[in-house]
Amino acid sequence: MAAESIAIPELEQGIETHGIERVSPKTRAHVHIFDNFTMWLSANLVISTVALGALATNVFQLGFWDSIVAIIIFNVLGTLPVAFFSTLGPKLGLRQMTISRFSFGWVGAIVMVICNIAACIGWSTVNVIVGGQLVAALSGGAIPQQVGILAITILTTLVSIYGYKYIHGYERYAWISMVLVTAAQRRRGLATRLLHRCIADVTAAGLVPVLDATSAGRAVYAPLGFIEAWGFARFASERRVVQLAETSIAIEPIADDAWSALCAYDNGVFGSDRSQILARMRGRLPPANLLARHGGRIVGMLLGREGRIASHLGPLIADDDVTALALLRRALNGINGTVYIDIADAKGEVRRWLEASGFAQQRPFTRMLLGRSESFDDLTRTFAVIGPEFG
Repeated sequence: MAAESIAIPELEQGIETHGIERVSPKTRAHVHIFDNFTMWLSANLVISTVALGALATNVFQLGFWDSIVAIIIFNVLGTLPVAFFSTLGPKLGLRQMTISRFSFGWVGAIVMVICNIAACIGWSTVNVIVGGQLVAALSGGAIPQQVGILAITILTTLVSIYGYKYIHGYERYAWISMVLVTAAQRRRGLATRLLHRCIADVTAAGLVPVLDATSAGRAVYAPLGFIEAWGFARFASERRVVQLAETSIAIEPIADDAWSALCAYDNGVFGSDRSQILARMRGRLPPANLLARHGGRIVGMLLGREGRIASHLGPLIADDDVTALALLRRALNGINGTVYIDIADAKGEVRRWLEASGFAQQRPFTRMLLGRSESFDDLTRTFAVIGPEFG
């Protein structure tokens, strides 16, 4: 009778000796989702996949959001079958290529193996060529592309020879190199070219580009034609003391029957219809899902969203300071932990109240518009924005 499994042999001089035989539960080393996440994150967060995604706009002439939707949909469609078959790995302790023998037989599995080899060779070829081009570019031509390709091929082969453990160890941190830019490679105009492309797409649609700039960002955007309109600052608090106050303002949770009127009120303040964004935010942070009424009329609104390290309040729009403070008091009394809020510079009374309640300013932002200084917002009723990434 065949043995249930074959234990992983000891490594000889660190070289991987385990093959395609079954891995028993006791000998499985990487069983955490995070290990798989970092391995595949690094494997896919590479220049070749970025270039592949760029084909959506450059070759297929899709718009930015069309490209995002297409990438997400086809990634999901391509991932679901693989995810399903991957569930067999923990149950059987076998590689996917080995499991295919049960479905396709010995000869049929050879076809699957050939397809897998072709895919691996294809992606490896793309990656080493792009990597070689990158090495040549970064070295200013001192290292030829062919030498870079050869070096990457050798290094990749060495990692594979020394096996699973070293692949996981490398991939856990390899993704970092794709999200950081060294000082020597900054200020070469890459961000400016990307921004020019975004500006062209927005203006072609007949819209005015608007952005929220950090202190350092203002110097970048001003030469491109962006003009400062108004400022706001992020305030944060880990612990605070908030007391409710008597007021004639009625604060209530946002109900379905008030939603249309509330969106119309927001449209008048923001200067544009953003009801779809508000709908996605509604209810994400229940204590901050509020509207204010006075004399039966809507006079304010506050929404919020939960986060991994903090809750974020905004947008906060109101007819006056009293209404804005009533909404904040009600919301903050129901929220524990760290809270962020991006308050307009012009709202001095609310900012002073936040500081007295335990909030501290973190960093400033400036709303800038291309070619105009007048904002679309009703600044008398705009107290806090959703966030620099939303407006």
